[in-house]
Amino acid sequence: MSDPDRSLAERLGAIVGEVAPDLVPKLYYGQPRWAKAGKVVVFFRSGIDDKARYSTLGFSGMAALDDESGLWPTSYAVTEITDASAVLIAEWVARAARWSLASASASASAAAQQRYEPARGVIPRP
Repeated sequence: MSDPDRSLAERLGAIVGEVAPDLVPKLYYGQPRWAKAGKVVVFFRSGIDDKARYSTLGFSGMAALDDESGLWPTSYAVTEITDASAVLIAEWVARAARWSLASASASASAAAQQRYEPARGVIPRP
């Protein structure tokens, strides 16, 4: 990965290592990911390598970012990491890293139940 994305990835790696030391760093096609229990939680995609307008900081479905509103972002465009954005990234990563296998399966089970409940007045198909 070439600069400036390399610098972004290194700074992101330092933030992740500080706030979520239990996330294990690994590279996938030369792009960094951080995983817990073998599941990717946080990732960085180089805009230069992807021939995109910007790089991306993303969170997988394993990240504990769920919001009561039912709406939350799963990725962010990144062109630079300022001191202010570093604070936000640290908060998101710390929150995302709270994921555990038990909470993931409880959450998936609850989501499955909610998704398959029939709407009022509708008879479910067998």
